[in-house]
Amino acid sequence: NTSMDFWRLFSKYIMEWKDEALTVALTYDFGTENLAGRTGSPRAFWTGGALFTRWNVAGPWAVAVRPEFYWDRNGRLTGFEQFVKAITSTLEYKAPLGLQTALLRLEHRYDESTGAQGGFFKNGDFATGRPMLTPGQHLLFLALVWSFDS
Repeated sequence: NTSMDFWRLFSKYIMEWKDEALTVALTYDFGTENLAGRTGSPRAFWTGGALFTRWNVAGPWAVAVRPEFYWDRNGRLTGFEQFVKAITSTLEYKAPLGLQTALLRLEHRYDESTGAQGGFFKNGDFATGRPMLTPGQHLLFLALVWSFDS
């Protein structure tokens, strides 16, 4: 249904402060829409935000911390009514290589979901269609970004 009653309204706000060694940024999003095809066309709402911090410790080394939250009141975007909190910490090494740059990042992230249906997949039994969910998960990332500048 393309009626104006069912248009999605979305807003995003970003603020950033930066100096030579420290960057702090705050972001906040919210959205809402009436759900076409559901009895009474209920209004869905979701919101989220994050605080980004990055500190260039010395030379090529930097650390970052990013706490986040996301609330999907009606399960519109995640499929389940849930409130998700997360925190990511990053250790970064930036190596200049002439006109190229190699960036090595090690990140740890912890996610936590609260909500009767929410969570993260763990040891599910997909043969019976019953995925097992856990309220929290740890993730570890190692990334190499190679850039070429002219």
